[in-house]
Amino acid sequence: MKPLIMKDLLEKTFKFSLSFKNLTSETSVDRGVLLTNCYADGCTITIPPKSTVTGHHVLLHFNLPGPTKVRVKMQITGKVLEVQPVSAKKSEVTIHFNQFVKEEWYAFLNRLDFEQEVINTVVKKLKQI
Repeated sequence: MKPLIMKDLLEKTFKFSLSFKNLTSETSVDRGVLLTNCYADGCTITIPPKSTVTGHHVLLHFNLPGPTKVRVKMQITGKVLEVQPVSAKKSEVTIHFNQFVKEEWYAFLNRLDFEQEVINTVVKKLKQI
């Protein structure tokens, strides 16, 4: 029973990609960018160290699934508020958004909330087995 639940979860999970561009230093990170926290007007991501510093202007590019597998692109510019080293290979970066379409961002946040509820339901089912 457990493999079927996990297969179902993996097939239905909301998948998106995120890339990071430092507009100040003109450097990019296309792989390994992880979204760790979301806020009404910002987010926290994990990226390789030395990719940015406090005060730099950045561009986040989200590639999101849309209806019938059409990809939706969302671009957000912001300013780095804080950089905290997590390990030798990762830094946690807090970004305040300067330019973004609020409706798109809030729809994205709502989708993340929905997906978290799906995951919570699956975890509860697994605990009952």
